[in-house]
Amino acid sequence: MDSKILNDALYSTYTKFSETAHGKNTQRGLEQIIAALIIYLKSNDTKHFSRANMGRENIEKYIKREELAEYLAEYFVKMSKIKQPETSDELTLSLQMLGMSPKEAVEQLKNCMLGKETKLKNVDASSIARTVCSRYSKIEMNQRDEAEKAVVKKVEASVDPKYGVKNLEVNTGLVNYCREEVLNGRQIAIQNELKEKNLAARARREYNLNDEMTAVTDIGIRRDKQQDSVVMLYHPQNPKYKLLVVADGMGGTVDGDKASQEITKQMTLWFESLNPDMMLDQNAKILQEEWKKKLNEIHSEVLRTTPDSGSTFVGAIVGENTTTIAGIGDSRCYVLDKNNHLQQMTVDDNVDFVTFHTKWEQIAKTQKGRLDKEQYKLRSQEKENLRFKRTNNQITKCIGARIFKPVEPRFASIKNDSYQSLMLFSDGVTDCLSDDQLYAITRRTSSKKLAGRIVDEALRNYSVRNEFKDNPNYTSRIDAGKDNTSAVVFDKRKDEGGER
Repeated sequence: MDSKILNDALYSTYTKFSETAHGKNTQRGLEQIIAALIIYLKSNDTKHFSRANMGRENIEKYIKREELAEYLAEYFVKMSKIKQPETSDELTLSLQMLGMSPKEAVEQLKNCMLGKETKLKNVDASSIARTVCSRYSKIEMNQRDEAEKAVVKKVEASVDPKYGVKNLEVNTGLVNYCREEVLNGRQIAIQNELKEKNLAARARREYNLNDEMTAVTDIGIRRDKQQDSVVMLYHPQNPKYKLLVVADGMGGTVDGDKASQEITKQMTLWFESLNPDMMLDQNAKILQEEWKKKLNEIHSEVLRTTPDSGSTFVGAIVGENTTTIAGIGDSRCYVLDKNNHLQQMTVDDNVDFVTFHTKWEQIAKTQKGRLDKEQYKLRSQEKENLRFKRTNNQITKCIGARIFKPVEPRFASIKNDSYQSLMLFSDGVTDCLSDDQLYAITRRTSSKKLAGRIVDEALRNYSVRNEFKDNPNYTSRIDAGKDNTSAVVFDKRKDEGGER
């Protein structure tokens, strides 16, 4: 069960019913979600959840009663072991459960919450349902409250005291938690902790900014540590200007995670310090020069602090009328253009890919920049074959390797009004998904779900080419989730019906 969807829906209900004529009454909000959970578990009625932020609709669409009851029961049994119950009712229930195995306790609690049992060890099933729902709600909602208070406190502290501003109403839905975790160094650490302690079904981080920019980064199936780092942010002086970055710490090096973290951190600080005039079209060349200069400064810093590390890089800056893209290594940028064509905007720094790219660029030039239908089909097949080459991940450029100094990013640019979606991926995505698959997913998926859907598909898609089975230069199989898997998306489309 997706606990994020559940908690977002519950928190919408909690905050809506916390507001009274006398201010915020958190107890009222807690009582509302406890009651709403119990009614839904027993009768499949969701009307007591708030419709705010589609809380009720998401419960109806994504949460199944049986799964929810089991999830809450498992949560309660786990928390009863970790934390002493806070009320006498909870203490009594925990003591009554001591004679059961965890598995038996979960099953009995589940049946009580679904109304299939009337008592458990002489305790009314209705009391048990309330206790379990109360424990979950209190802990989870308090954690969300504390996180929001911390944000408000930080914002208030940034306001000059002479203005006497207090009790700010901060839209925490627009707080950039991706940026915060990059700057405090927690983005990768949280995932490694989740993986090591088996605290979640997936060791990943998911971020959303106003349903316009989204990012998801996941350890993957085959890796024990996360080495990817991602960031997305608005320019502090003009939210029309944006930065998106994926840095893929190299798995074959020591401290690849440190290199990627340093890149996203320094990119964040650099972009936020830029004069917004740098995003004007007339300053495009200057922006590229400054960007290259900063990437070389990061390169030198990585060599100084973690000399055995390395990371690829792909970034995009959305300026006034133009988006500028920079790439080093084999992390990629794609756009879905206005004509619904998927274009790769970067060139992989790999000998095979550069040879392929140069060949087809020359052919296109001889035909006024266009390929005919058969040539386009042949080019697509050649590109797809590159995914299966054994040398596919042998890159010729990165940030942090001694042999590359100075680093030379490849730049590309595209007019903002010529594309619908801008997408940045680590090779954990593009090794596992073909361009055709990326195109299909993008066309059928809504803006706020796109990054997550692409990562999920990369984690479950196996690619097989039996014709390469006996070819020493190719592999015939690419495993799903073979590497850390990250996607950052800026999507300008409007969600309309169905998946979209």
